[in-house]
Amino acid sequence: MVKNVTSSERQKRLARNIVDNVIRDKPLNAGELVVRSSYSEKAGRSHPSTYIKTKGVKKALENMGFSEFNAMRIIGEILTQPLDKMSLTPENQIRAAQEVFKIRGSYAPEKLDVRKVVARITFNKPK
Repeated sequence: MVKNVTSSERQKRLARNIVDNVIRDKPLNAGELVVRSSYSEKAGRSHPSTYIKTKGVKKALENMGFSEFNAMRIIGEILTQPLDKMSLTPENQIRAAQEVFKIRGSYAPEKLDVRKVVARITFNKPK
């Protein structure tokens, strides 16, 4: 929870644009969201995440109901609903459980074994 923070009008506008972007057919990228929220073109090109991650934007999102508490509540509802609900599938329940594991820090992501191999190959010319 973000405490003792006041959001500027631009930060509120950015938060609203972030929320609206979720349901767009073709979502905007971070830079486009920042520019659309009355920040400069330079801000949108160079470091838009700086503006998106400000405490004022986080507070505005929280005021619109986008909080960790609400997310956990929704995940809990998905996990405990019977499968005969219209849009609930076992896949949705698994994804919800994975999100809980991520939040609690007990999620083990898939591990990839990536190694760099350097080989020196010498070709001898036939005589």
